[in-house]
Parts: sequence; structure tokens; C-alpha cells
Amino acid sequence: NDVTFVGRVEGSNPVFAMADLFVLPGLGGLALRQAMAFGNSMICSETDRTERDSAIEGFNGIIETGDVEPLAGAIENLVTDGERFRKMGWESLKFVNGKYNFRNMVCEFSKAVHSVCIPVKIEITEHL
Repeated sequence: NDVTFVGRVEGSNPVFAMADLFVLPGLGGLALRQAMAFGNSMICSETDRTERDSAIEGFNGIIETGDVEPLAGAIENLVTDGERFRKMGWESLKFVNGKYNFRNMVCEFSKAVHSVCIPVKIEITEHL
């Protein structure tokens, strides 16, 4: 029943760890992924559509227009439905661990490097 508005936070992991719900009314796609890593349910506003890479409407998050009334309504509806609230947090954690993990990061980085590398033949000659 406690609500805390923390505003901007540096070193936010302790805040995510104690939170149950993360609400992002503006830009900040990376913050959504951080919240997911701590199993938080999410409500965010639609901004530049990058939020759709993390928050999947009705699955692990709710995406609203960013206006006060829809955001407030989404918060009230979610926190009063305990089962849905917990399920969305769990789905966030599973999603981020499945998609944004070290193995996938290395694989994607390797693909990027290989896509720009051109095989070069090096000849070594001796000078007398």
C-alpha cells in the first residue's frame, strides 16, 4: 500500500530491487530493461516506439499515451489485480533473461564484427 515516487536516481539497482512496479512516463528504454531484470511489472508511455522492444502490451507491461489520466488508470487497474500484477513482473524477468543475456550479447557482437570484416590476405616477404 506504500507508494514512493523516487524521481531521477543514480545507481538505481537498489530502487529496482525494492520496487514492484516501474512507471516510465517518458523516454528511457534502457530503464525499462533494468526494471525487467528485477522482475518489475511496467507501465510506460509510448514515445519513440523503442519501448516496444521491452514492454509487450498485456504480457509484461502496459503502454499508454503518456497523458495523466490513462497512466493513472493503468496503475490503478494493475495494482488492484494482484495475479496479473505478479504475472507481468515474472514475465518481465523471464523475457529479459532470455533476450538480453551475456550469450546473446556475445553472439550479436560477433555477428556485427563479422559483417564488417573483409578477409585480407597478408604476404610476408624476406628482405636480404
